[in-house]
Amino acid sequence: MCLILCVSMRMERLLTMRISFEGREIILKKTRAVLIRLCSPVLMIWLLLPGCASLPEIGNRLDQNWMQENQEGGVRGIYGPGIAETIVELTAGDEIVAEDVRRFLRMEQELLGHPLIHGNKVKLLVDTPATLKAMFQAMENAQDHIHIESYLFSDDSVGWRLSNLLLKKRSDGLEVRIIYDGVGSRGSSPEFFERLRRGGIEIIEFHPLDLPGVLNLPRLNLRNHRKLLIVDGKVAFTGGINIADGYARGSFTKVRGKNGKLRNRDTQLCIEGPAAAEFQMAFLRVWNEKAAESGLGLLRYERGRYFPFLEEKGHELVRAVPVIAGGEGYEMYVAYMAAIKNARSRIWITQAYFVPSEELLEALQQAALRGVDVRLILPGVSDHPLVQACSRSHYEFLLESGIRVYERLDAMLHAKTAVIDGVWSTVGSSNLDYRSFLYNHEANAIVIGRRFGARMEKLFLRDMRKSRKIVLEEWRKRPVGGRIMETIGSLVERWM
Repeated sequence: MCLILCVSMRMERLLTMRISFEGREIILKKTRAVLIRLCSPVLMIWLLLPGCASLPEIGNRLDQNWMQENQEGGVRGIYGPGIAETIVELTAGDEIVAEDVRRFLRMEQELLGHPLIHGNKVKLLVDTPATLKAMFQAMENAQDHIHIESYLFSDDSVGWRLSNLLLKKRSDGLEVRIIYDGVGSRGSSPEFFERLRRGGIEIIEFHPLDLPGVLNLPRLNLRNHRKLLIVDGKVAFTGGINIADGYARGSFTKVRGKNGKLRNRDTQLCIEGPAAAEFQMAFLRVWNEKAAESGLGLLRYERGRYFPFLEEKGHELVRAVPVIAGGEGYEMYVAYMAAIKNARSRIWITQAYFVPSEELLEALQQAALRGVDVRLILPGVSDHPLVQACSRSHYEFLLESGIRVYERLDAMLHAKTAVIDGVWSTVGSSNLDYRSFLYNHEANAIVIGRRFGARMEKLFLRDMRKSRKIVLEEWRKRPVGGRIMETIGSLVERWM
């Protein structure tokens, strides 16, 4: 406890210091420091807990000799019927390009274990207006059930509009279920969710902030960060968009909303076809794990109501990657590392919260040194300044390694996407930080193919044109206040 109090008081001094630099004063206000002092026994233990966990060293698992020794049966044998034919179609018969695709598929199949599924239609949704329109249309057309799993479910205008629709669908006889996170949705009133329950909607609060939940610190640290919607088991949405007013305005039109706040820049996918069943399975696993705590029944896994027969809707290859908080698979971390280490031409990443491990930094550096075009688009304005300071503490290393770094200033960047070699793309809820890889439930989709990759690259370049490039010589001249925040950020980045 003495150590905890010392850390708390040290953080208070850091957060309340007043610094003079070139005639300007940098003031770090006391508000957060007071909260830390008042809550130090609980808060600091919670913050220190993540330091006990770490990401795996996976370099040996990605060794090419290991991969070759563990590949059996060729593409057709590993990936199932139709995949080899789809690869030929996606790559227009170009054997060099096809080998790039096969290389990614072999690697992921061995390391992740999640099936690659062909026959999907994948729609790339940019920002919340387009996403909400597609989500509401899908729910309005629902015939049997609606499943929502969301970190943030706000009782604002967007939340009320959605709740009214869900209540209507429930009154029409559909099953409606919601999983929301106790921390992410802490600002929503209990009455908001009670109204839904009274209307017959089944709801689970993931790891609630009641007294038993707060006292169970290891459990309190595990959060559900997913943003999933599954309709009738046939259509799945995943990405970075929460259910809240702050996400309801586009970022490529007017810069600021009516309240003067920056608009959010986010990305979501709508997936129709056989891969939707994988996201349904991810939802049901969480539901059945937590249902008893809320006095709710278990859901059955057999094919039928929740797993209907799914016809092929398109030609996209999709791999669902659900991550379990506190699990040992580290699926998205492994997927990112595998794709980065095997990249040959381009690594283009857009990230809201970039707090990389040393191994990930080294992988990006090694890619740049072997001639890969590595670019990062990160927030110029963030709703989590300390996380942004963690990110910026790595800029000098990234720039010195030949990696291009951009910051988007005219919008609140919240997207979590990447496109590598124009073939491997991912969109989801996972940030490139310790919390997403170790302590959060997350859900990403990996899409393999040139056509979808081209759409992702076009979107990346669109964002890049709205961003400022960070230049090494100019960055080294940044103000001392920013440097101090970066130093603080680097000390606590494992807790971000």
